[in-house]
Amino acid sequence: RCNADDPIPPEPTSGYTTPSADTTKAGKQCYNCGYRKTPSGEVEALPDLAECNDFATPDDITTTCSNDGDCCASLKEYFITIDETTKENSTVIIGRHGCETDLSHIGEQTVLCSEHTDQCVNIEHASLPDHQDNNVTVSDIEICFCSGDRCNADDPLPPEPTSGYTTPSADTTKAGKQCYNCGYRKTPSGEVEALPDLAECNDFATPDDITTTCSNDGDCCASLKEYFITIDETTKENSTVIIGRHGCETDLSHIGEQTVLCSEHTDQCVNIEHASLPDHQDNNVTV
Repeated sequence: RCNADDPIPPEPTSGYTTPSADTTKAGKQCYNCGYRKTPSGEVEALPDLAECNDFATPDDITTTCSNDGDCCASLKEYFITIDETTKENSTVIIGRHGCETDLSHIGEQTVLCSEHTDQCVNIEHASLPDHQDNNVTVSDIEICFCSGDRCNADDPLPPEPTSGYTTPSADTTKAGKQCYNCGYRKTPSGEVEALPDLAECNDFATPDDITTTCSNDGDCCASLKEYFITIDETTKENSTVIIGRHGCETDLSHIGEQTVLCSEHTDQCVNIEHASLPDHQDNNVTV
């Protein structure tokens, strides 16, 4: 589930230009947001933090880390209480996504990306901090680090506590990678719409709703962004429609007559040459 991030070439204006890398910022760019999930399943915002609810427009929930050596990170905390009458558990989940420096201090413990690069760490129960959320005591914490830009969309997914404490077990029944599988269409006015027959990319606070397991065991996760542009013959101004898709490599790698393989571009973005752009249309706007 590393494919939440959109490729971001500049939106076309007059003619085609080669995207330029932003070299003015030294630190990594990471998702910076959070949420609180109540026992009823309702997702709420946290105070003074953007809500993790939309990566179709990722710039709204992105920050540049002030520490040049920071990784991106995501943290998930479970707060659990047992109803003394029914003996049933209720669980509140707090999720945070941000820079390593902001999330790595957990109680008296500091967990470093340099010791757990591109890994998740489950905090031992003896080391869990003694703090509370609405009088519900913390029962489980997992933190994940990743070394790329905006790679921290994925939530750590330990099992929700039920009765007592259990060690999270990996799911070994599925061979292929798990990838975000969704799409969107952004109109010239900025409105984001769903695509036909595809979940809309609008919520990774509940990532299972927009996740698939790739049928091809060798697939990477992928994201694709297409710009469709037309020039108004009267005003000579451009209008642009953006189509974004996230999914498994096999589903996205065939672009016109060209096939772009992850094995040749692992953890990289590829800009398709204009001469190779496919001849298809979206609402009569050419790619």
